[in-house]
Amino acid sequence: MLKHQANDGKPGDDPNKERELQTIETLTGNADKILKFLSENEPRMGQEQSTLIPTIEGIEFNLGIDLAQCGTVVTADTGYSSESNMKYVFENGIDALIPDNQFRNRDPKFADSQTYPKQKEKRRKTRKDRGKKVAIFPASEFKANLKTKSCICPAGKEMMYHGEQEDEVRGTYLRFRGRLNDCRNCKLNDQCMQNKVTKRGRQVLIRDEGRKRTSNLDLMKQKIDSEEGRRKYSRRMWTIEPVFGNIRSNKRLDRFSLRGKAKVTGQWLLYCLVHNMEKLWRYGPEAQVA
Repeated sequence: MLKHQANDGKPGDDPNKERELQTIETLTGNADKILKFLSENEPRMGQEQSTLIPTIEGIEFNLGIDLAQCGTVVTADTGYSSESNMKYVFENGIDALIPDNQFRNRDPKFADSQTYPKQKEKRRKTRKDRGKKVAIFPASEFKANLKTKSCICPAGKEMMYHGEQEDEVRGTYLRFRGRLNDCRNCKLNDQCMQNKVTKRGRQVLIRDEGRKRTSNLDLMKQKIDSEEGRRKYSRRMWTIEPVFGNIRSNKRLDRFSLRGKAKVTGQWLLYCLVHNMEKLWRYGPEAQVA
């Protein structure tokens, strides 16, 4: 999760600096999930978004550092992306890179790739927890006139206007809903509705671009989509993810053998301890002298 920019050049430019960088990364934490356990007294349950702020505060407290002042870049995966988290890092001056779940689709390197779509589809088919999602018409397929407050669906039917909806983060939306009989008898029903039409027709929200707001999520998108942002975040793949591969494959921790929060936390921390000791043995100051 944390990456200290001690060496901003290419790997291998300076072995001593590269080794120093790895040592700093080990001491400040190699992965967000490891740091979550190290920085919290009680394991937390629920969505990942709620764990980011307590993790950052725990890191600063345990290590006695100020992330906004020590030149550290905080990276986390898409599971931690939320408006409240982005607001926190921006207001506290923390240099963070936390992408949304669509950032790969906006990256030209992935859009022009021939292998990425194939691997993504392969992973989707092999996932055991995959759900059956139906592709439906997005809001951009609906022709709306904000002045007359009218909207035409992809099937050519006029929709009912149901007023404005204010979003504190993104701005003002106009809400439209299809007539029940139109949606029930529509030939494009399978492409427009995720579930069978029963009591209500298709609803769509159209944002008023003249009254839109720039959210903290939008600011993070601009940051992660920049050339520097993509370059820095790409280093996460060879700095952070190998930690999990090492612990799962080499250390054989693919499941916990104990039950209960206290026992599971103790077992996990022992593996973290072994991992960090191995890093210090290989890349610490004593290893440099040897």
